[in-house]
Formats: sequence, C-alpha cells, structure tokens
Amino acid sequence: MNNDGKIRFAFKELEEGISMLRLMGELNSLYEQKARHAVERSLKRADYRLIIELSNVTAANSSGTEVLIDAFTLARGHGGKVVVMNPIDEVLDVFNLVGLPQILDVKFGIEAAMESFGPEYRKK
Repeated sequence: MNNDGKIRFAFKELEEGISMLRLMGELNSLYEQKARHAVERSLKRADYRLIIELSNVTAANSSGTEVLIDAFTLARGHGGKVVVMNPIDEVLDVFNLVGLPQILDVKFGIEAAMESFGPEYRKK
C-alpha cells in the first residue's frame, strides 16, 4: 500500500488472472498523476485485467474520470478489461455526469465485478 499524499492504493491478485487495485482518498486533479501511475502500473502487472475498487474514494472530478477512461483504453488496446467497483454515491454522481457508465463497467460487489469478466478474460 502507498500512503503518499491524499491518494493511496493497494494491489491484490484475485483469481483466474484478474487483479484488483483499491484506491483510497481523492481522485481529482491534485492527485491525478499519482493515481494514473498506480493504475498504469497495476494494469501492466495484472496483464490488463483489472478491477478498480473505489469504495474509499471520497471525492472525484473530471481529471479522476480521465484516469479511468485512459485505463479502459489502455486495457482494451492490450486485449484486456477494466471494471470500476463500488463507487460511493457522490463519486457515482460525477461518473454519471460525465457519462462514465456508458464507457466502462461500473459494478457493485466483487461477485458482479468478477462476473463481468467473461471466459475470454480468464486464465485457468
């Protein structure tokens, strides 16, 4: 886990080749570069199959959503997938405002997030 500034993160390998990055703190322009670096590094480590868990993200703005959209684009370009999981209501409101749920999967609960990775994304 990294405790730098107002954004923290923790990476965890799950199962079948899918991993999770838990972000905590503020996903905004002040911490965009730290978040972007953590997401990009985690995507590579996860072979571009990543759940980004946001239940402890307390604030987000358009810069934060750009990080997630760029993660989606990077994963897709490598044959992978990104799923956003458990945003709090205030963060989900920002996502809805910018149309993020129309671009990538937003799921609630680990089972729903894992199920969104079809067999083509899973390693046996």
